[in-house]
Amino acid sequence: MPAPQIKQLQRCCHDGVLTDEPVKVGEVHTPAGVGAVVYSCPRHLPLYQTIERTEQAS
Repeated sequence: MPAPQIKQLQRCCHDGVLTDEPVKVGEVHTPAGVGAVVYSCPRHLPLYQTIERTEQAS
């Protein structure tokens, strides 16, 4: 029996509202090497070209 998945809460980059269905839409890199992943909620996803869509098209 597989372990149940724990939903991760992330803030939508468009409006800052917490979502339990985050979709990765980008990454922020810095010269120091510390970076961050940028997420969107499903509602605002059409506003962004997602990494998943770009990778699937390649």
